[in-house]
Amino acid sequence: MDRFIYVLTFKGTEYFHVERIPSVNDYSGGRFKDTAMLRNLAAENKKPLYHFRIQIVDGYMDIIFADFFIRKKSGRVDYTVKGFIDRTYERYDEEAKKLALDGDDYNRFLSMQMLFRGNDPDLTEIARKNLWFDEGGEACLYSAYLLGKLGNMNDISQLFELYLKIEENFMSISICRCSTLLPKRNILDAIELIYQRNAGGITP
Repeated sequence: MDRFIYVLTFKGTEYFHVERIPSVNDYSGGRFKDTAMLRNLAAENKKPLYHFRIQIVDGYMDIIFADFFIRKKSGRVDYTVKGFIDRTYERYDEEAKKLALDGDDYNRFLSMQMLFRGNDPDLTEIARKNLWFDEGGEACLYSAYLLGKLGNMNDISQLFELYLKIEENFMSISICRCSTLLPKRNILDAIELIYQRNAGGITP
């Protein structure tokens, strides 16, 4: 197995936050986020900023920054790039709305992704109907994300209810408490975006 180490350095850091239940500090993944805090800080600083959320086994780290660079410390990765066609959504084209409501947890999640990419006008109502925990929670957490983008103040109470119950829901299927920190933060992201849109850009 290839082993490699890279040093990632952030420049112009405006915000850094770690939330974890110390257990295992292994990196699981990372993604750029569009959050209320990012929008507020970018407006205050009058310059482009980026919000990167790093998922670790026992929690997450948030960093908002202006620039970054990567330096390889050791190792190399050898791989061959092969042609790839993403057919993930093809079979959902005709039945996306039906599957988004009646499918299993993962199929509802995938169908809502397809509807979001297609700017479906009914997606907001579909997301509201999916804001309940089932199996792995993929559909309800993605619904929270969608309501952060598309919802309004009427969705806040239901999102708070999900936030308060998500830890219990995950632990009921034998997922440890440390793995609930990131889903809870993602739900708060949605709530904050709704507040920002409906409160003159001020997030409580």
